[in-house]
Amino acid sequence: MKRPTEVLTHLGWPNPNQSRAEQNAIRLRCATAVLAEQRAKKIVMAMVRAKGERISDYTNRDLSLMAESYMAEHWEELLPGARALAEEILTKRR
Repeated sequence: MKRPTEVLTHLGWPNPNQSRAEQNAIRLRCATAVLAEQRAKKIVMAMVRAKGERISDYTNRDLSLMAESYMAEHWEELLPGARALAEEILTKRR
């Protein structure tokens, strides 16, 4: 059985086998994906309201699926803005 100090060095973030540049690249990719998904969902919700329908008429799953399909069609528009925002957020954090 390993001692607790040995276990703690292998669990959790950051991975000791990754360089700082690799860790930052992973953070940037994850943040970009999340921000693009959030933006797509907001756009879909605005489209639903523009049709005169209520958001509460849709389940969260339906909105998420609609956002995923929107993102698949418009990823080229969503990605640059999401990446810029992710870089801004991550540089402020340091």
